[in-house]
Amino acid sequence: MIVIDSLRNDYGDIVFKFGRLEKKGFVRLHAIAPSNCTIASHASIFTGLPPCLHGVHERERMEELRGISISPTLRNRLVNIRLSKLGYRTILISANPFVSPSFGYVGFDLYFDVCPYRQKRSIMTRDEKLFLDLLASRIESKRQRIAYLFRKLRFGLLTKLAIEKYIISKIYVNNEWPRDKGGSKILELFRYIVKNLSRKILSSFIFVNIMEVHEPYIHNDDFTRVQRELIFQDKALDYNKIKVWRQAYELQVYIESPK
Repeated sequence: MIVIDSLRNDYGDIVFKFGRLEKKGFVRLHAIAPSNCTIASHASIFTGLPPCLHGVHERERMEELRGISISPTLRNRLVNIRLSKLGYRTILISANPFVSPSFGYVGFDLYFDVCPYRQKRSIMTRDEKLFLDLLASRIESKRQRIAYLFRKLRFGLLTKLAIEKYIISKIYVNNEWPRDKGGSKILELFRYIVKNLSRKILSSFIFVNIMEVHEPYIHNDDFTRVQRELIFQDKALDYNKIKVWRQAYELQVYIESPK
């Protein structure tokens, strides 16, 4: 199941045809979001309940979102847990920090966090990064992961980990931001899984959240500030900003897949 976060309905057919998804066996579902925010809408997708029953709602301030999560009493309703009981393997690949175990989306056999905000400078190869992502999805404890690498005699990888932690700058980087919001990493993951773990995707439920058409659309975009001024201060919206956002949104919809 692929959710393209913030994709307008009138662009849905364009994406479906542009990606030739029908020929690849995909079916487009015409659905209406039960809420105007990611947190509540995804909780409904996973539990089958409306926001008034699952109780997961957006907050006015970002710092208040940290304590929001699907209630443990409702987690037996999560679609991935129900499918797991039927024998499916379950995989979560999310570029959205709100669609993660921290917000109650637990119980997946594999979880890959591809949120672009967390990309750091690295001296590792692509395959080494993907290997570590896979290891983290299986072994939650950092200490246990390091012990595993020692047992497997992966000293070169351990050395690179130490260099990145204590020597290389921890500056977060993503040269393609905001054009690339994790989509390229998702493609890399799928290629890696198909090549190295093809059995893992047989009889699997895979949920993917793609953020490419979600704001921000341009560097240093003040979308959120303008949005709050509209809601709370009733300010007029600059038409030039609307024009820029419309053009940038279309570019995100037609974004080229990395080769």
